[in-house]
Amino acid sequence: MTTPLLLPQRKTVRVSGKRAVDEVLAGQREVRQLVEAVRHTLSLPDSRRDPTQPKPAQPKGKSIRALHFLLQDQTQQASFSWHADADDIGHEGIHMTTVIVSLSDVHSCMRMWGFQPHLFRGCGSACAFAGAALHESVPTLGACVPVRKVAFFIA
Repeated sequence: MTTPLLLPQRKTVRVSGKRAVDEVLAGQREVRQLVEAVRHTLSLPDSRRDPTQPKPAQPKGKSIRALHFLLQDQTQQASFSWHADADDIGHEGIHMTTVIVSLSDVHSCMRMWGFQPHLFRGCGSACAFAGAALHESVPTLGACVPVRKVAFFIA
């Protein structure tokens, strides 16, 4: 009897590039609605002629350059140590904004260098910061309830 091959699960789904993000937004109404709420909260204008249409998915100007869908669980595969998103995404940090939105009803946490931790208090809780800011996930030890988040990288 052979033992089954165990493969690690993918805990981060990355969508890179404006064109790929536009395809996700055009095809996924729920993601598009979340993006619209984020743009509204950040006072980013929507210059499309008809914002109700799925295409073009994003207006000209500041737009989402990448999306990361995260599943944070006891494996800690999608929990990140100190890093700056601008380096990872390849944009100048002073011109990039990172927005992280919790998609779970579970509390979770992150922190930026020199600041107190930010608590995500459940679904819809969010944090926006400069892409050059050094930050990390705060692991939840012994967490048995997975936390889902989406990160938007706007430049």
